[in-house]
Amino acid sequence: MNIKSRNLKIILEYNGANYIGWQRQKKGIAIQEVVENALTKILNEKIIIFASGRTDRGVHAFGQVANFKTSVNRELKNLLKGFNALLPTDIKCKKIEEVSSEFSSRYDATTRSYQYKISFENSVFNCQTNWQLDLPLNIKEMSNAAKIILKNKYFQSFCKTGSNPKNYICNIFRSEWVIESDKFITYNIEANRFLYGMVRSLVGAMVQVGQKKITIKDFNSIIISQNRSNAGLAAPAHGLYLTEVKY
Repeated sequence: MNIKSRNLKIILEYNGANYIGWQRQKKGIAIQEVVENALTKILNEKIIIFASGRTDRGVHAFGQVANFKTSVNRELKNLLKGFNALLPTDIKCKKIEEVSSEFSSRYDATTRSYQYKISFENSVFNCQTNWQLDLPLNIKEMSNAAKIILKNKYFQSFCKTGSNPKNYICNIFRSEWVIESDKFITYNIEANRFLYGMVRSLVGAMVQVGQKKITIKDFNSIIISQNRSNAGLAAPAHGLYLTEVKY
């Protein structure tokens, strides 16, 4: 049975190691492509999905949100089960629900949260999901750098060159390092928006603080400078996770 139109919201979890990123591209396999193909097959109509935001090559997600329109009136419980059966093991749909026709996963989002994982244990089992670093690392100073981020709004120094956003203003609501164990730490950040490459660049600069390559004063000066070349190398993509999108 068909109806005029339904707007369905999905929450996805994925390991980005084997993909060129979220967005379809001419070369390589994108997560968007895999998800759209699975939905198109199960619903027997062309499906285009719109995500809360793009994730880069190698970046993972616990809570990527997307939405799509369909004319097929299929029970959501059965749709979820069939959808997951068609997805590869490194992509999973955690939830599916019907929302208003006006809902946009991208434009209605109020905040997005990311997590960056660093491991101090060299293991083949987490080499694609954590940035593996050697101790010593001054985590106290890295935490002080994270607090400085909360006090700022202009992040041009941490925006990938050539992205040309409308502005460089981001409202940061959470910025903190958490010690998970003696072998594992995470950085958590929540904001109303993020610039292209911003989280990885911030983490890369804070790790330089932790390694005593730059001081807290230097870190603050990098922010004030509004110059990407001052921030140094970004952290690798495989330690980054999109964790939650709020509406």
